[in-house]
Amino acid sequence: MYDPRANSVLLGVVFAAAILLSIVLRRAKTRRLNLFVLFCGSLLLWYLLELFHAWQPAEHWNRLASAALVLLPQTAIRFFHAFRGAESRSSPFVRVGTALGIVAAAAVVSPWWQEPAVGWGLFAYSGGLLYGACLYLYRWSRRVTSRVESARIRVLVIGGAAALTFSLLDYLPRVGIDFPPVGPILTMIFMYTLSQALLLYRLLDLYELVGRFAVLGALAVALAGIFYALVQWIGTSTWFFLNAIAAAFVILIVFDPLRTAVEEKMGQIIVRERSQFEAAALALRRRLGRLRTVEEIAGAVITLLEESRRYSHGALYLLSADGLSLVRRGCFGPPPVPELDVTAARPLLEQFTGDEPVRRRDLRRQRETAAEQGDVRRVEALDVALNLFDDLRADTVFPVRGESRTLGLLAVRDERMPEGLGPDEEIGLAPIAVQIAIAAENIEIYRQLKVRDRLAVVGEMSAGLAHEIRNPLGSIKAAAQILAEDPPPDSRELVEILVEESNRLNRVVTDFLEYSRPRPAEHAQADVSAVLRRCVQMLAAEFGDGLEIEAAAGEALPAVPVDPDRLLRVFLNLGLNAAQAMNGKGRLEIVTAVRRDSGTTVPGRPAAAANRIAIRFRDHGPGIPPEIVPRIFIPFFTTRERGTGLGLALSQRIVEDAGGTIEVHSEPGRGSDFTVVLPAVEPNGGGNRS
Repeated sequence: MYDPRANSVLLGVVFAAAILLSIVLRRAKTRRLNLFVLFCGSLLLWYLLELFHAWQPAEHWNRLASAALVLLPQTAIRFFHAFRGAESRSSPFVRVGTALGIVAAAAVVSPWWQEPAVGWGLFAYSGGLLYGACLYLYRWSRRVTSRVESARIRVLVIGGAAALTFSLLDYLPRVGIDFPPVGPILTMIFMYTLSQALLLYRLLDLYELVGRFAVLGALAVALAGIFYALVQWIGTSTWFFLNAIAAAFVILIVFDPLRTAVEEKMGQIIVRERSQFEAAALALRRRLGRLRTVEEIAGAVITLLEESRRYSHGALYLLSADGLSLVRRGCFGPPPVPELDVTAARPLLEQFTGDEPVRRRDLRRQRETAAEQGDVRRVEALDVALNLFDDLRADTVFPVRGESRTLGLLAVRDERMPEGLGPDEEIGLAPIAVQIAIAAENIEIYRQLKVRDRLAVVGEMSAGLAHEIRNPLGSIKAAAQILAEDPPPDSRELVEILVEESNRLNRVVTDFLEYSRPRPAEHAQADVSAVLRRCVQMLAAEFGDGLEIEAAAGEALPAVPVDPDRLLRVFLNLGLNAAQAMNGKGRLEIVTAVRRDSGTTVPGRPAAAANRIAIRFRDHGPGIPPEIVPRIFIPFFTTRERGTGLGLALSQRIVEDAGGTIEVHSEPGRGSDFTVVLPAVEPNGGGNRS
């Protein structure tokens, strides 16, 4: 007798064996994959025993099939428990399922296993546990914070519930209700989707997979419906062959337009999320050009990547003002390192070719090739680059490239995709990285223009202001000096104050003129070590034995493109501030070092040899409050009663004119570090070295 369910189960056996074999042959296996193998294997065993029982309705085949049905939910609940990422190997649901499995197994091996009550109980046990597994996953999807992960799980829940429902409906013919036995076919579709979810870990791949099944299913149903209608209308008379040919012609005529219509409709559903991301990325690229701060750029980029739910990790790094480090400006997911030293990151930066990203998987392949060739240096460099991927928590890194150098990194990862991002995701991110570079350069140009305009206005005012102040100030000082030659006894102190304050006001005017006056390009060079020795001598003479100065010189220092007198002024300002912060008593540490950066150039000069000189002044005073640090370089801002507020502003101006920066790090109660970073001059550079 023809048994349609036997044919359906036979298809299930074939597909289950194929899926099982595809997983078993994989080299790398995780605990989830191993449990999936057990789940798929138990399903294959049950189908196989059901098939044997259909072909040969013997008692032993029926009993073995019942035993396999007891095993199937046990492997399913353990797999789904591991699928959700639980670290423990058990849960209340698994323990309850195990207890029910023991009872069901006892019923199958008992003498009463053929009783109807046992059969219905086994039916309820297997169906109940498998539905419970679907509910278990659904509840987990509601607790998952990522919308992408939640949607991915719900796709699987719906597919699993549908496959289970139709598998149970396959038994309706046993109670006299005709129903097509599609349960094994839908179950195999679900198992294949589940295997791909384990291997691909990406929602878009699952959508595409479901879409393909939907297209094929819709075509199959439509064509089968056409054929079935024609056959039913004509019947199985002698004209059946002719009418079957007519049905085939109808199918061939409608196949192409039907396939096109179904594919277009499913394509709209499948690529909707991708289209939304591309539209949002285009809007972001247009918006980046209007942003005026690095923080706004980072916030806009990170928000787009996070809300797209296409990535689980993301971070944007931009070059610091001194060009010596890449600073994390924004991130989502587990936070990566806050800062990368450019020198340490050079093995990764050297991998970039134009605007092309660097991928972890590509570096691994390159390392394997280098190891086979015995290229030890190449292997070591690639090991460092791969370790940087770990620090960045990324699988793909896009360069944020300016006109002449790398300005930053855009690092992304999708932990659901062990092999890294796909081509579509990389194409979408590369233009964003390019636009970030353009926006960052525009912000820097805008900042420089604002500074130049401000200084131009101040410079125009300063000359007239200095003239108006210095003329009466000179008269006051001259009169005070005359009075000081033969002052009345009760006026000597007042005359001294008058002379002292006149000198202080004159220094303020001089410093203000120095700060605001635009200076022509210099070609002088300073020997840092020699200038530091003069600075230490002057500080020692000023504060005597109360101030302990530790000057530790590093390696031989190259020259820097600054006038020696102006550099001495910077060092004295920082040294005096440090000493005064300790009330003239304590330990002042001065340390020098050579840094290697990404090749930042000094404006108006040839590119330096990728070297910078760092001179750090460290005191052990009370430190600077965090809210004060951003304001210390503002002209006339001071926290000291007798300070002018121009020392640090002038020092910063001198250092920036030379293409350098001043770094500040302060901890209240522990002291402050001021580090002057200046570009080194090439050994064959021009100019006179002092």
